Amino acid sequence: MRVLVTGGAGYIGSHTVVELLAKGHDVAIVDNLHNSKAEAVRRVNELAGRSASLHIVDVGDHNALSEVFSSFEPDAVIHFAGLKAVGESSSIPLRYYSNNIAGTLVLLEVMEAHRCHTLVFSSSATVYRADNPVPFVEGAALGASNPYGRTKWFLEEILRDVAAADPKWIQINLPERLAGPEQPLEPLIEVHLSPFGKEGLLVGLRVACDAVAEQPVPGQEPDRLRVATPAGRFQLLRALDEESMRADEIAGALELGKLIYESAYSWIAENPDIALDLLQRIKSMGESAPTVCWPKSQPMKIIGEITPQRLQVRLTSQRDWFGVEGVAKLEGLEIPLAELLAALRGGRRFVPLGDGQFAMISDQLRQRLNSIQDVSQTDSGAIRVSRAATAVVEEALGSDISYESDMSWRDALTRLASAKNLVPVVPESLNAELRDYQKTGYAWLSRLAHWGIGGCLADDMGLGKTVQALGVLLDR
Repeated sequence: MRVLVTGGAGYIGSHTVVELLAKGHDVAIVDNLHNSKAEAVRRVNELAGRSASLHIVDVGDHNALSEVFSSFEPDAVIHFAGLKAVGESSSIPLRYYSNNIAGTLVLLEVMEAHRCHTLVFSSSATVYRADNPVPFVEGAALGASNPYGRTKWFLEEILRDVAAADPKWIQINLPERLAGPEQPLEPLIEVHLSPFGKEGLLVGLRVACDAVAEQPVPGQEPDRLRVATPAGRFQLLRALDEESMRADEIAGALELGKLIYESAYSWIAENPDIALDLLQRIKSMGESAPTVCWPKSQPMKIIGEITPQRLQVRLTSQRDWFGVEGVAKLEGLEIPLAELLAALRGGRRFVPLGDGQFAMISDQLRQRLNSIQDVSQTDSGAIRVSRAATAVVEEALGSDISYESDMSWRDALTRLASAKNLVPVVPESLNAELRDYQKTGYAWLSRLAHWGIGGCLADDMGLGKTVQALGVLLDR
C-alpha cells in the first residue's frame, strides 16, 4: 500500500514510518519541518533499510500538496501534522485554529480530488472532559479545555460529517470486543437540578448512571456506553424506548411542560416560586418521587410551611388606625408579618430566608393574609388598618392565629358586635317622612355611628341624604 504520512518527520510520525516500511509499504512524508528535522527521516530510512521520500510541504499549501498527491498517488493517508502544545495554544489560539483545522480541510479537499478516501487521523486525549473516569475510553464525554484540544475535537466532528455525507468515506471504530462485556443499564430516571441565572433552575431528566461523567439524556443516542475502570472495561446497553417512556411519565407527573423548554428533556424554571413549586410537587410524590440530583450543595430548599398556628400578631391603637405587627416562627427563625404580606403582594407563595432557604405560606394562611392585605396600608414598613377593617381582620385572624390587642381594639370589637344587634328607629323629633330605602340608609348610618366609624352615603340627587344624616344627629 502507498501511504502518505503528514508530520512524518516528527516523533510519533517517524516511529510510524519505521513500522510502515518494515511491513513493506511505500511511504511518502509531508512535513514543513516546523517542529522536526530532516535528519529524523534519514535515520528512519537507515533503520528500516528502505527509503521514505520526504516532501518539505505545508499541508495548508493546496497546490504543493496536490503535486505530492499527483506524483505519489497514495492509497491512504496518516495525518499527524499540526501544532500540538497545550499551553502555547492558549496564547496563540488563532494560529492553532488556522494551522490545525484549515490545514486539515485542505488535506481533505486534496484527498477528495485525488480519490483517496482512507485516512487515519491522529487525535488527542485532550478532546475528553477532565472529569471522565480514568482511563478514558472512546465513548467518554467530550469537552476539551484548551484551544489545542478543541481543534482536535472539532476536526473529529468534521470527519464525522464528511463520512456521513459521502459513503466513500467509511468511519471505523474500535472493535467491540475491545470495549469489554455487555450488561444492561436500568432505565432509571433522575431529576437533575442546577442554578440558572440569578434566581432560576435548569431542570433536566437524565438516566441514572454513575459510571460515566455525564448522565445520558433519556431516549437519545448512543445506545451503548463504554466504561473503563481499574478492574477492566465493560459496555452498558441502554433501552432507549423504555427510557423515553419513563421520562415522559415523570415529566407529566411533575408538570414540566409548564416550564420553559430548553432542549430534549431539559426545562427552565425561571424564578424561585416556579422552582420551589416544582420541588414541592416532587416532595408530594412521596416514595414514588424520582431521585433529585444537585450539582454540589442544594441551592434551594423549603425548610417548612407557615400555617396559621405559626403566626403571632399584635394589634395596637394609633389614633384613627390600628397598627398590625407579627411574626411567624419556623425552625427557630422569626419571619416578620410584613415579609409575608410583601411576598403575597408580589404574587409569591415562598418567602426567602437567606442561604437558599425558603418558607412556604400555606394555602389557608395565604387566603386569610390576602384578606388583611386588602384592607391594610403600609407606611414606611409599618402595617395599619382602619377601624372600619376590624371585622375583616378579626375574621381573618380566626381562632387559630394567636394575637395580642389593647383596650381600643377590644372596644372596637364590642362596638361592632353591638352595632350588628342594633335596631335603629327614626327619632320622632325628625319632622320628615322617610321612604323605605331612606330608612335603610338611616339604619346603616346609625350602626356606623354606634360602631364609631365614618361612612359615605350616596344616592340620587335630592335632600334624602341630608334628611337621613339629620336623623342620625338627632338620635345621637
